[in-house]
Amino acid sequence: MFIDDHIGVSIAGLASDARILCRFMRTECINHSYGFEKPMPVTRLMNQVSNKCQVPTQRYGRRPFGVGFLMAGYDEKGTHLYQLCPSANYYSCKSMAIGARSQSARTYLEKNLDKFATSNQDELIKHCMRALRDTLPNEVELTVK
Repeated sequence: MFIDDHIGVSIAGLASDARILCRFMRTECINHSYGFEKPMPVTRLMNQVSNKCQVPTQRYGRRPFGVGFLMAGYDEKGTHLYQLCPSANYYSCKSMAIGARSQSARTYLEKNLDKFATSNQDELIKHCMRALRDTLPNEVELTVK
């Protein structure tokens, strides 16, 4: 999902909770851009989302957000990839996959992690597509359509 010009997220879990968090992230990015006249740093946004997700875990009568997501982005400090768990913990990652049948994609990414640093954009896209291909059920055939 699109968050800002320099940040995107991939979501696994309850769609309604994901929409709430995405709206929160977009609002935070807009407020930061308006106040500081520059894009929001990815690490700061991840920290704010984690803080928002953490509050319901300690309140009686409130359920935690039932969503995990990957946030990818870039800023003046470089590129970033973070994983947020429903427990509100977040981790910095070099590569990661979430969702149904993501273990096979993670296995592919771990095997090819050393190649990513020297790859150009087209090669990285091919690696992403191969990792996604590994998550498909065996009976599904990939076509160009």
